[in-house]
Amino acid sequence: MSVPSNIRNEWLILETYQQILADEKQAEEDRRAQTVTFTCGRLSRSPEALQRCKQGLDEQIQQKLARSEKERREADARREQQRRALVEHQALQEELKESSRRKTLEEKCVRATQILGNERRRERERQNRKVEEARILEDCKRKLAEEKERQLQKRKQIAESLREMNRENVAKLAMREKQKIADAEEDKRLMKEYRERLDREQAERTAAHNKRLQRYEMIGNQWAESGAGKRQHDKDIAEERRILAEAAIKEKIDEDREIRDKEALRVDRLRCLEDNKRLMGDKAARKKADEKLEAEYAQQFRVQGEMHVAKGLERKREMVREKKAYARMLEDQIRETRAALRTVQMTDTERKMNGELLRKLQGDRDLQERISRRLLQK
Repeated sequence: MSVPSNIRNEWLILETYQQILADEKQAEEDRRAQTVTFTCGRLSRSPEALQRCKQGLDEQIQQKLARSEKERREADARREQQRRALVEHQALQEELKESSRRKTLEEKCVRATQILGNERRRERERQNRKVEEARILEDCKRKLAEEKERQLQKRKQIAESLREMNRENVAKLAMREKQKIADAEEDKRLMKEYRERLDREQAERTAAHNKRLQRYEMIGNQWAESGAGKRQHDKDIAEERRILAEAAIKEKIDEDREIRDKEALRVDRLRCLEDNKRLMGDKAARKKADEKLEAEYAQQFRVQGEMHVAKGLERKREMVREKKAYARMLEDQIRETRAALRTVQMTDTERKMNGELLRKLQGDRDLQERISRRLLQK
């Protein structure tokens, strides 16, 4: 039915249609009365004509009175019918309002129960998250404390190992110093003995040489002229040279041995310094590795903390979104309930009773336009 979009009450449309029919009927009667009066005025003034006009007017008056009485009775019947329909409609509307009120109260109770259940569920979830977060935090603290304790024990072990190595190095150095002193004393003793032996051997050789010279001088005169004496003299000189060469070789061997001992001592000192340097480097590397490991653990715990905070913020945003969506749903329900309360329509039974008239209105476009104009004028 083509009526204004803001007017959808079928009872109001039917009432407007009845008003239009009544106005049209009254306009038709007025037009007929004016036509009869105009016709009588144009007739002749003869008694018969006047009598016929009078009779016609009386008949029209009687007909009009009869129509008026009939229309009054019909109007009374229609009003009574409308009154009964209105009473039924009002009773139905009161019943609908009561039903709607009960439904609204039930919906409010259901929504209150849902809200209470949601709040309790959120509170349980919040408590569970709080317990879980506390457990995770305690677990992180425990792991961090265990890691710190492990690193502390490791550092203590490393420090004890370094102290033990230092003690061993100190002991080795002391032993090497003692050995060095003993070796130096032994070298001094051996050198002294060697010098004494060399002096003694030199003295013996000098004495033997002098003795041989004396002997050579004694027998020189005897063998001066003989070839055998000369050969013996050359033999003695060769023997003397051999003895001096052996003494020089022995002295060179002793000097080489003393140089090798000094070089070995120097190498041992360098090796000890290298060992200490390597130990210090290992200690620095272990310290750097420990610091790196601690930094990695700190970064890991920081990332986990940031992720936990981000998840908490996301959960809060999700809760805000859910609350907003639930609020919009409640607002939509309230608007729909209010619109249903404002819009009073026919029941299916009433619509069937007035079905013929409603179909007539739906099929007459001109009548729909007239009803629309009349409704807009109210």
